[in-house]
Amino acid sequence: MLAAVHNRFADDLKASILVGGTHWEAPRAQVALPGPQPAFFFAPDRVAKRRQDWPGGEFDQRYGAAWAPFVADAPRWLKVEEGQGQDAMRAAYLAQVDGGTAPDVGVVLRP
Repeated sequence: MLAAVHNRFADDLKASILVGGTHWEAPRAQVALPGPQPAFFFAPDRVAKRRQDWPGGEFDQRYGAAWAPFVADAPRWLKVEEGQGQDAMRAAYLAQVDGGTAPDVGVVLRP
């Protein structure tokens, strides 16, 4: 997919940002791509950059301002499932691996 996008848009691409990783275990051919060099997005790197770019405390203020509405809205669309013990942990893990965990479910497990 990455090669198809680069081959189609080439130098018209302003940036090529890779977010997350699927099929990470698959071998990848190292080929030259037209256009900008793909770069990985890694949230902790962006946090560090913003903390450096913005004056003291501004990152925390902006983060809090953005996070508060998200937290307030989450109960509307997020279902929390709780479990306890090794059997619950095993079941939750296997459900995730098998693709059986819905995207609107958060699983909280306790030992």
